[in-house]
Amino acid sequence: MSNMQFRCAKCGGTFTKGWSDEDAAAEHARTFPEVGPAVGHAVVCDPCYQAFLRWLDEHPEERHRHGWT
Repeated sequence: MSNMQFRCAKCGGTFTKGWSDEDAAAEHARTFPEVGPAVGHAVVCDPCYQAFLRWLDEHPEERHRHGWT
């Protein structure tokens, strides 16, 4: 795998990065401002990320349970 590719931690697929690491970190900070940068993060593809966001919308209690409010 080149440094422009990654393996999705959810589905296992190999993808070409569409965002820089800095842009991805900025998106994470906007979406989950209460989760600090010291927390380990999984790298996932966009379809898996979008599915996760839909799941969070359907289960708002999980945001509270994990302190993501």
